[in-house]
Amino acid sequence: MELAFTLDQLTPEIIATVLNGAYINASVETYNEGKSEEFKVANVSHDGWQFQVYAGFHDAVCFKCYQTFDSGYGEDQLKQVADYMDGFPVDSTYLISLDGDAGHLMSFHYQHLLPEDEKLSPAYLVKLCRHFAKTLNLHSANWNAIEEGALANNK
Repeated sequence: MELAFTLDQLTPEIIATVLNGAYINASVETYNEGKSEEFKVANVSHDGWQFQVYAGFHDAVCFKCYQTFDSGYGEDQLKQVADYMDGFPVDSTYLISLDGDAGHLMSFHYQHLLPEDEKLSPAYLVKLCRHFAKTLNLHSANWNAIEEGALANNK
């Protein structure tokens, strides 16, 4: 019998333990500590990326990476790219313009649905984590083509 977790069992501590066991650096971070909105995520460092992994509210394991873009990118341009990427498995969302000349913040995110009675094995969680980092690398390497597609799509 293989070890597997339901979404309710997939705590940030379990996620971090599984990923650390696969030589993927992960730690648990608490946000809004002591407040009613307190929550925890597994912060992951893998393949040059920093991202979060957590069990979502809607039957999904969620992966989220925050990326800054310098001020050379326009807000409208990045919003168009975010809209264009709605059809990509790893989607993006434009978040905010940072203060001064610091640029912009976007998030890249993926939700792996886990139907109600399904379980997730540790090996599959590791594969999902590696796939997310691989996809971030592909987005980064092909960013110019993604931008061109987004801008052409909005003409």
